[in-house]
Amino acid sequence: MKVLALALDKLPENQRIAITLSKYNEMSYQEIADVLNVSIPAVESLIHRAKENLRKKLFNYYNKHL
Repeated sequence: MKVLALALDKLPENQRIAITLSKYNEMSYQEIADVLNVSIPAVESLIHRAKENLRKKLFNYYNKHL
């Protein structure tokens, strides 16, 4: 979990907030949009980019350390 926390910390702030609110706080896209003051499509994009960035960061980490 520490590796995931470090990867989350390296995300751009808006991506980190969106993915955290979605996955850990189980907020709807509408609720996240309200918190961030953005549209639902923007939330979808932020979460998609956050997942892609996390996938790359974790892939690179595990390739180096396993």
